Amino acid sequence: MKRTLRLALLAAVVLLLAACGTARRAAITSLVVTVPNATVKIEGVEKILSIQYQINGRGAGTLNGPLAPGTYTLPLEGLMCYGSNLLQVSAQVVSNGGVQLTLERSATFDYTPDPPQLVLASPVGAEPDQFISVPVRIDSDVRFGCPAALEFRDASGALLAREPLMVPGQTSVVLPARDAEGNYNYTLTATLGDWRVRRPFQVEVGLPVVKGQLELVLEGVAAADVLVNQGTQTVFNGTVNGSTVLELPVGTYTVDGLPLDGYVDPPATDVEVLEGQTTQVILTYTQGTPPPPDGGITLVEPADGTVITEPRFNVVVDLADPGQYVRMDVQFTDMGILDSWYVDGNSHFVRELILDPTLYNGPHDLLVRAQKLDGTWVNGPTHAVTLNVPWNASAWVEYQNLPPLLRLVPGESTSFTATVRSRNGFEGTALLSGDQNGNVVVSVSPSSVVLTNGGSQNVTVTVQVPADAVSGEYAPRLYWQDEYGLRRGSASFTLQTSRPPQVSLDVPAKPTAAPVTVTANVSDDGTLDRVEFYLDGNLVATDTEVPYSWSWDPGLQANGVHTVRALAVDTLAFSGEAQASFDLSLPFGVRDEVALPGVPTAGPVVLGSGVYWGGDGWVARVDSDTLALAQRAVSGQVLELWNDQGILYFRTTQGVYYIGADLTGLVPVWEPGTPVGVRAGSAYFASGSVLRAAGTGPWSLDVGEAIVGLGTDSNYVYVVTPARILAYAHSAAAAPVTYERLPAAPTDGFDGWGRLWLVEGARLVGRDFALNPVQDPSALDAASWSAAGVTVAPDALAAPDGSTTAEQVTAGVEGYALGQTVDVKEGETYTFSFWAYPGAGSEAYYAVSDGSGNPIVPETDYAAALTAGSWSRVAVTFTVPAGVGQVVLYPLKREASGSDPPLAADVDLYLWGVRLDVGNTALDPAPTVTYDLCGAYAGRSRTSVVWIHDAGGCLTRLDDAGPSLFHTFAGPLAAAPVTDGPVFATEAAGGLVALDAAGTVLEQQTPVTAVAPVGALADAVWLWQAYDDGTARRMDPLP
Repeated sequence: MKRTLRLALLAAVVLLLAACGTARRAAITSLVVTVPNATVKIEGVEKILSIQYQINGRGAGTLNGPLAPGTYTLPLEGLMCYGSNLLQVSAQVVSNGGVQLTLERSATFDYTPDPPQLVLASPVGAEPDQFISVPVRIDSDVRFGCPAALEFRDASGALLAREPLMVPGQTSVVLPARDAEGNYNYTLTATLGDWRVRRPFQVEVGLPVVKGQLELVLEGVAAADVLVNQGTQTVFNGTVNGSTVLELPVGTYTVDGLPLDGYVDPPATDVEVLEGQTTQVILTYTQGTPPPPDGGITLVEPADGTVITEPRFNVVVDLADPGQYVRMDVQFTDMGILDSWYVDGNSHFVRELILDPTLYNGPHDLLVRAQKLDGTWVNGPTHAVTLNVPWNASAWVEYQNLPPLLRLVPGESTSFTATVRSRNGFEGTALLSGDQNGNVVVSVSPSSVVLTNGGSQNVTVTVQVPADAVSGEYAPRLYWQDEYGLRRGSASFTLQTSRPPQVSLDVPAKPTAAPVTVTANVSDDGTLDRVEFYLDGNLVATDTEVPYSWSWDPGLQANGVHTVRALAVDTLAFSGEAQASFDLSLPFGVRDEVALPGVPTAGPVVLGSGVYWGGDGWVARVDSDTLALAQRAVSGQVLELWNDQGILYFRTTQGVYYIGADLTGLVPVWEPGTPVGVRAGSAYFASGSVLRAAGTGPWSLDVGEAIVGLGTDSNYVYVVTPARILAYAHSAAAAPVTYERLPAAPTDGFDGWGRLWLVEGARLVGRDFALNPVQDPSALDAASWSAAGVTVAPDALAAPDGSTTAEQVTAGVEGYALGQTVDVKEGETYTFSFWAYPGAGSEAYYAVSDGSGNPIVPETDYAAALTAGSWSRVAVTFTVPAGVGQVVLYPLKREASGSDPPLAADVDLYLWGVRLDVGNTALDPAPTVTYDLCGAYAGRSRTSVVWIHDAGGCLTRLDDAGPSLFHTFAGPLAAAPVTDGPVFATEAAGGLVALDAAGTVLEQQTPVTAVAPVGALADAVWLWQAYDDGTARRMDPLP
C-alpha cells in the first residue's frame, strides 16, 4: 500500500513538472531590425497593454492596446541616426496568470544610407565689428531622427558655437565679430551619429556681405515690440511702428512679435532672407485674451528653479495634441536653440542635452516651443534654470609611450601598450578611440578609463592595416574626449606600410662557364630602392636601376650546388626575395691548352684520337688524349682539310695533297701553283677556270670561265660558273656535252641528294641535273629568239605547267622562221622538243640546221599530229654531224618557194617549253627548290648532311628532305659545324653551343672571352676549339 502511494505521488509530480515545462513564459521572444522597420514578437501573455520603443534614448513611438500576443511592426523611418543605433522596446503586458508585467528588450543595428552632404561656402563675407553669419546646409536623401551637432572653432581650436540641426535642414550660425579686416580661419565639425565631417573655411572681414531685406509689417496694432534672432544671436530687438525694413545678411531668422496687453500676439516664424530680395513678414495682433502660453506643451524636466550641476541633463516634454505639430525645439532664450526634433505623432519626449559649461554656466530661461503644420511656432512654458557646473576647460589627457615607428605589411596587425595620463587637473572618464580609414584601423582597449588628478592607466592599442591599404607612411591618431565630448584631443605615431616587393629570378636553366646575366623581376606598389644579389650568402652586387641584373660567371665557381638570391628593398625598407640553386656540372670548361704553329686557316678534322688543323705553310695534329703535337710543313696556306676514308686531304693556295694520319707520306694530287678554291669530293678540283680530274687517269681542262662550284652524278661532272652550268663527260673532253645559262650569278655550287645546289646571294636553289642550253625556253618573244615572217604574241595562253604562260605565233606567207642557236658537241645525240597547242592555222613546220644553214632535221609539218584543244609535246632526235659545234633549233620554219608573189601560209598556234636534251629522250626535269637564308651566305660543311651558315646567324640543314632551318643563333657562326650529333656550333662572338638532332640547345657557354674562336668545334671525346691567339683549347665534354 505504501509503495502504491509513493508511485502515485511520483506520477503527480512528474505531470506537474511536465505541465510547467510546456507553459510558455511571458517574454519578448524576438526583436529583429530590417530597416526601415523593426518587428517585435511577444509571447506567453494574456494581452498586451502597450508597446513603447525608443531609438538612442529618444522616444520613437507607442502601440496602444489591448493587443493580442504576436508579432508587431515598429516603424523606424525618420527616427534613426547615422551609423550605430540602439533600439529599446518596453511592453506593458498581462501574464497568463493575470499579473501585470513590464517586458524589455533591446537591439543594436547599423543604419548607413548614402552619407549626408555638408554644404558650406568659403570664404564667408563679414563686416568689421559686426556678427559673422555662417549659412550651413546639410543635404540628405533621407530624414534622420537625431540632430547633427555643429561645432565651430577658431584657428586656436577654441569652441565658438555649438548648435543642433535636423537633417536634412539648414541654418545660419552666428560667430563673434572681428574688429579688423583680413582673412580668418575657422573649422566646422558636423557630427550625426557615426557620421563626422570636418570642414575648414575662411571668413574674410571686409569682403562685401551678401545681403537681403526683411520687411516687418504690423497688422491690428500701430506699434509693437519685435524680436529677430539668428540662432542664439539677437539681430533686432525694438519697437516697430507700422512697418520697418531691416537689411540683413542672407540666412535663416526667427521673427517673434512680443506680447501686447489686450492682444493675442502672433506666433514666432522662421524665415529665409535671400540675396537681393525682400522677405516680408506680417505680424498680426488680434484683440482678445491670449491663449494659454503653453499650447498644450508641458515642460516636465527640469523644474522651474533647478540648478544643473552636470554638463549632461535631460529635458522631458509632454505634448497634449501632437497631431497639430511638426517639430519642436528647446532653447535658452538668451543663447538660442539647444536641440530640435520632429514630433512624428509622439506625445512624450526625453531629450538629452550636453552643454559646455564654459559657454553656458549661469542663469537662463529654458523655453520649449512647437511648430505647427502651417509653419507658425507656439511657445510652451519657460523655466528658470541655472547651470553651475564645476569645470576645468584647460584639463586634458596625454598619450604616453607611443612607439616612434611601426612597420606593417597590408593585412597584418600588431598591438602595443600605451599610457594615458591626466594633465592639468583632468578628472573623470576619458573615452578613447583611434583612426579608422581605408589604410589603417586603430582601436584602444579599454575604450574608456577613469582618471584621477595626475593619475594614469595603461591601455592596449591595436593597429591593423587592411589588405587593400595603399603603401606609404602615415600618422595614425589616437583620440580622447571626456564623457561629454566637450574636451578632446589626440596624439599620433608614425606607421609605415608596404607590400614586400614581389621578386622572381631570370637565370639560365643550366648556367655555363661563361658570364651569364641574372635578372631580378621586381614589382612593388611603392618605390623600389635597390636590389641586392647574393651568391652562397655573400653580397656580390647591388643594382638600383631597371633592369635589375648581375653578371655572374659560373665558371669561376667549383662544380657543386650554388645558391643565387635576389633581395629587393623598397624606400620604406620593406623587402622581398627570390632564390634559385644550381648543381654546376659544366661542359666547355677549359682544361688544357696546346700552342699550334700559328693561327689556323682550316680545320678541324678528327681522325682517330687526332685533331687536325692547317695554317699558313703548316698542318698540325694534336692527340686529344696525350696533348702531343705533331706538325708538317706544306706549300701555301691551307684552305681546307677533309677526311676521305681515313686519308687526310687538304687543299692550299698551291695545290691539293693527301698525307698519312701521322703526317708522313705527303703526296701531291695536283699542284697548279694557284689556289685550289673548289672541289667535288676528292675526284674533281678547280683553280680559277681550270678543271682537274684526279685519279688514275687525271686530266685538266680550261673551261674559259671562272669556276665557283662543282658537282657530279653518274654521267657527268658539272662545272658552275657565274654565267652557266657546263656538263662534261667523266673522260677527258674538250667541249661540254651540254650546258645551261643561269639567270643569276651563283657564288657556290655543289651536288647532293639528286640535285645540283646553287647559292645565289642569300638564296639556296636546288635544281635537276638535266640541263637545257636553250635560252628563254618559255619566252619565245625574248631577244634570244630570232624571228622572221612570224608574229609572236606573249602571254597568250596558260602553259601546260599550270603556272606560266605561252606565246601565240602566227604567219601568213611562206618564208617564215622562229629559231635559236645553241652550242653542241659533235657526234653527240640530242632530242629537240617543245610543247604546242593548235590555234586556227592548218600548218606548222619544225627543223634543225647547222650554223651554216645546212639541214640536220628537214622541215617537217607537225600540224596534223596536234590534238585540238590540248597541249601536245613535239620531239625529234638527231645526231650532230662531225665538225659541227652549233645548231639552230626551229620550232617553226618554212623556206620560201620562190613564187612571186609568195605563197600564202596558214600558221596559228601556241608554243612553250623548248628543250634540247642529251640522248634520245625528251626530259622532264624535277621542280626547282628554293630556300631563303637569314642573311648572306657564309659557308658550308659536309658531314652526313650539309650544314650552311649565314650572316644572319642561322644554321641550315640540307639532307634528302631538302633544306630546313636547324637553329637561329644570337649572331653569326665562326664556321659551319663538323659534327652531326650532338651538333657543336661555334659562334663568332665566342659562344659554344651544343644542340640535339632537333636543334634544341643542350648546353651553351662562352668559356673564353679574351680571344675569338677560329673554325668549328671538334668532338674527339674531349671538345677542341682553336682561337685566333694560335691556341687550341681542350674542354670538358657534355656531362
